[in-house]
Amino acid sequence: MLRRETDLVGNDIYIGETMFENSNVTRLIPYAVARPEGWLQTERSQFPEEGCVFSVDPKVVRKPQGHVVLFTMEVNSRSPGRDRYITVETEEPYEIFDLLNESGPVELRNTLIDKGVRRYSQEEPRIIIPFSDGKCAFPRMQRIGTAPAWTLSYQEELDRVGLYATHQDGFGWIEIEGRKFVLPGRQPKDLVGWVNWQKDGEFLQVLLKRIRKSANLRPGTDDFKLNDQTVRRLTALYRDADIINDHEGANVAALERLGEFLSKLSSETTAVAEIVDALLNHTDILQRLIEVSEEEMNALRLREIERVRPEIVRQVEEEISDRRTALDTLRTDAAQIEQELSRKSDELNRVEGLVEGGLATLRTGLGAFAIDIRETGRILSEVKEFAGVGREATTPSPTLTTTVAFAAAPWTMDVSSPGLPISLDELPARARAASKAFGLTEDQIRRLDIFCRAGEIPRISGDSAERLLDGYAGVVASGHLVRMPLDPTTLGPNDLWRQSSTGAPTPFAEAWTAAVEDPAKVRLVCLDDLDRASLSDWFGRFQILFRAKRPANLLVVATLSPPIAANSDDKSAQGLDTQVIANGARASFAAAVMKGGANASPPSHVESPILRIVGAEERKTLLEKLHTAADCGGDVGLRLVAIYAAARSWLDEDPASEFALSTVSKKAGSKIGGQSGGAIGGLAANAQNDWKRTS
Repeated sequence: MLRRETDLVGNDIYIGETMFENSNVTRLIPYAVARPEGWLQTERSQFPEEGCVFSVDPKVVRKPQGHVVLFTMEVNSRSPGRDRYITVETEEPYEIFDLLNESGPVELRNTLIDKGVRRYSQEEPRIIIPFSDGKCAFPRMQRIGTAPAWTLSYQEELDRVGLYATHQDGFGWIEIEGRKFVLPGRQPKDLVGWVNWQKDGEFLQVLLKRIRKSANLRPGTDDFKLNDQTVRRLTALYRDADIINDHEGANVAALERLGEFLSKLSSETTAVAEIVDALLNHTDILQRLIEVSEEEMNALRLREIERVRPEIVRQVEEEISDRRTALDTLRTDAAQIEQELSRKSDELNRVEGLVEGGLATLRTGLGAFAIDIRETGRILSEVKEFAGVGREATTPSPTLTTTVAFAAAPWTMDVSSPGLPISLDELPARARAASKAFGLTEDQIRRLDIFCRAGEIPRISGDSAERLLDGYAGVVASGHLVRMPLDPTTLGPNDLWRQSSTGAPTPFAEAWTAAVEDPAKVRLVCLDDLDRASLSDWFGRFQILFRAKRPANLLVVATLSPPIAANSDDKSAQGLDTQVIANGARASFAAAVMKGGANASPPSHVESPILRIVGAEERKTLLEKLHTAADCGGDVGLRLVAIYAAARSWLDEDPASEFALSTVSKKAGSKIGGQSGGAIGGLAANAQNDWKRTS
């Protein structure tokens, strides 16, 4: 409970309000932090990145904008987002309603009993009503139906509402949008008195019941008339502190109320006495009053009950109907969740069966392969021994002594250049300029860019593959390109992360780590000679894991050893289902002569974010098209949205969705950019006839 300036473990308590209404998450705008001397206003810069605090607490999600709440917070350990802090504990604050000073005691009672006080979206009955003599009340309250108004609870005894001593330093309140909220630790604790909040009619009935015990109220007597003598009897009754109610505090509360009531009664006693005398002097009225019996009073009471019963029944039935509707909605949601869980369970069982079969095949193949490796190692050892490799060297010939300046081959190393920062909107124009400078087509560099930023691993082949790589690296990564050659010893994903001979990190692993440590910089990695590695058992699964786990700023491409067929039968099964063919030797040659190639324009790099945000309506439209066009298993839906988001930098909404659908679906065949985009393996870009245009 947030009842002090800090919580039980010493965490600071903040006060703020919600930014928006959402069923799963919300963000809070902090205004102040609680201190023993009062609220201390906070600055938005204390809560990076945007001056807000993230929350998934059920107490505040689904609350409308402007819902005021107390909260403690901690560092947000979730995936990187806009808010560095997340709430730990939340609670509603006490709100001050200065009704007595604003409207007087009569209007205060009417507001609390009939009209209600407006509390907007607050759910807890935490209301404090201050009095002028250092006292206050925080009675039990209840909501009026679904309206944001609160009245006194039926559990509150109106003839004796408790009064408490105000904190010696006051409430320390803070004002938010015209509303006042109490500082934690300033809530009243000590009971010091009582107050009577009964309506005038109820209070008068209590008084008359007490007078009947000590006065002669038969018709015709002086006490039967409401006059100055009756008022004096009431005054004497409470002067002598005679008991009216047996409950503790009722007499004290009624005594204070009587002072207010008597002043009003005394000012009107003359007029009331004249009216009463006139009524009682009328024979018919007097006779009727005498004839009213207890049975008639009971009958009147029963008729009143029957009159109000239909309205009460209607209200109860409406409440029950609302509750039943909510219950039906919850049952429907639960049924849908159960169906989704069942479907996911079936998919998991199917994947486990496939994995088990694949592992069995892998174990069988690795057994025979391990024997071949050991035999090859033995032969290599004999060759090394025969050639004298590894022995202590004799004095070498001075003419054969050289110094190696690089730890790795220089053609595989990163090229360092700061480059010009460009936004996502500037990317297509820069890429088009680079494609012309390198003698390539816009379609080639566009497809490569869309696949890379969408998290795919596109394969590049053709006589201008290296120029396409250099041009694209100069656009998105300031010319930085990390190369990692593959060979037949690349047997699985672990060989992409660790060198099998030394256990040292590979260039791919180093680029991944650098991308995680510096999310603002794009890293471009090329897996060279992908077809030389053994891919049939693992590369397709690796692509799914790569798309799910990669840093957003890590882009990966692959090259194939020339010559290679453009449409190999087993490429889709191996995960090589996004191909870009860069054939344009003559055009590339002309570009190198006429435009300077890589030197035609300074390098640049794309600033974060590198993908557009896809709205909910766009996602819904894409997934509906996918559902009608192809099977939706695996991560096809995620691939579709990612490729669409990358394509929207180049294309309008409809062409971008067609491009994404044609990439992930074998059934959605359509012509995009002048090429067939139906089969997954058919995404090729031929630039061999660009000689005239480039020249």
